[in-house]
Amino acid sequence: MEMEAVIAILYRCRLDWVLVTSDVISYEIFQIQDQKRLMRVRDITALAQDRIEWNEQLDQRAEELMRTGIDAMDALHVASAERAMAVFVTTDDALIKNISRMQPNIIIRICNPVDLYLEVKDHEDKNTT
Repeated sequence: MEMEAVIAILYRCRLDWVLVTSDVISYEIFQIQDQKRLMRVRDITALAQDRIEWNEQLDQRAEELMRTGIDAMDALHVASAERAMAVFVTTDDALIKNISRMQPNIIIRICNPVDLYLEVKDHEDKNTT
């Protein structure tokens, strides 16, 4: 179900949503050894209309988040999403739970792709009936 939700979200990014990427994501992509997977991931990030740069402010915010128990890369992803004022979509349920406990210290929404897709679909269904 997560894969179907991700596909639906990416489809919407092709139509009318804005996909945001970041230097942090690019760094992680650079670590991918499998060439087929690397190409698939690059194709997805090519849909992005905005890119968040990795800079000192991002590092500072990530350090604040790390002091609350979030690991370094996750903290950088959250800080990037905050900078973009974007919804942070992840399949990492432990991260979602950890960040949810930190509210209101996190200024963005973090959710699983299934939850986001179902919520949007429900909202759109209600607005078309």
